[in-house]
Amino acid sequence: MTRKTGVIFPLLLTAAGAFATGMSGQEATKPPKPPRDTATAQHAPAKPKRAEKSVSVSAVFPGDTKFLDSAKVACEDVQGDKLQECFAGEMKKANATPAAVEFSKQLGEPGFVRDFKVAGPVDIAYVFYPYRANENQSCLIVNGEPSPIDVDNHKVVATDALKGNAAFAALARTHKEI
Repeated sequence: MTRKTGVIFPLLLTAAGAFATGMSGQEATKPPKPPRDTATAQHAPAKPKRAEKSVSVSAVFPGDTKFLDSAKVACEDVQGDKLQECFAGEMKKANATPAAVEFSKQLGEPGFVRDFKVAGPVDIAYVFYPYRANENQSCLIVNGEPSPIDVDNHKVVATDALKGNAAFAALARTHKEI
């Protein structure tokens, strides 16, 4: 993935906002507000509080070269799901936070959050997958619904679906390479 900060990051936030609000790439239409009944307004239920974000900066793990070499040696003869468990165990031995270890286990393959960015209604986790031959870095939208979303997975964020989103359309007019 090419990381042109001026183009890609706004696209990520546009897609993230669409998923966070449940638009899935389409503009949401708000139903008209019903007339306010002042007699019952005092008994109206309170708005639900926004759920606490499950992924935060505490999921970041430095994972330097020394750790990667050590983990690859320790997990050398391990395959499949056992590799994921072995890798997470090595992270724990390397003093990774419980949040970092838990998020690593949820990735579906050995990897870790190398950086985290608070981005509004959703956040962005930059993940490193040391066992991939190519494309071993990925950008995930987290703390939305669903979470995580791999923005490099073109099956998740279909361009045709995004074309109906006004924010995406505005970006596309300004940045043709989107």
